[in-house]
Amino acid sequence: MLVLVLVQEQEQEQEQEQEQEQEQEQEQEQEQEQEQEQEQEQEQEQEQEQVSVSVSVSVSVSVSVRA
Repeated sequence: MLVLVLVQEQEQEQEQEQEQEQEQEQEQEQEQEQEQEQEQEQEQEQEQEQVSVSVSVSVSVSVSVRA
């Protein structure tokens, strides 16, 4: 369940990135600041992927323990 939630959050972040791109076209001065924010968001996405992997592993372990 947690993995599905993380995937949905990543999709929402991608939608926000598209909106930011439109804003960049209108405001060229803030392009640099928004680019830095996008880099931070990408780093968070990588962290979420690592978390999802650890969650899947912990779930498999818990199942094996119950068995």
